[in-house]
Amino acid sequence: MKTLLSLLLVLLFTLEISAQNSNREISSYVPDQVKKNEFVSAYTIDNCLSFKAKFNKHNFDIIKHFLINELGDYIFQVDRKTYIWVKESEGFHCTLSKKGLILNINHTLASQLLSEKVDTILSNFKYYTPL
Repeated sequence: MKTLLSLLLVLLFTLEISAQNSNREISSYVPDQVKKNEFVSAYTIDNCLSFKAKFNKHNFDIIKHFLINELGDYIFQVDRKTYIWVKESEGFHCTLSKKGLILNINHTLASQLLSEKVDTILSNFKYYTPL
């Protein structure tokens, strides 16, 4: 529970910083008690957010269903076990594979609706992983 709270604080801090200024901000979080192949990293540079997470393979299906529910209306491609959502006109790209999740968004180009969806995804991500 303490780990989840810490992750939430890191994510909220990163999102708050990105909303307040466009300076380079970097946040990384690697819990002590999780396996070495699990981590979350988020950074913002000039209103561009990059979020990366690695998790155990058994969480893949849970996270996949969560992202399909949140991003289902965006361009969606499947290549074997890789799921990709892209909205180039809004500077959005999200890739989910067995290895992890990479999500990038340019808040300057993105619509308010897309920015809010990304905020929802990041704030709820902790419920779908043991991090």
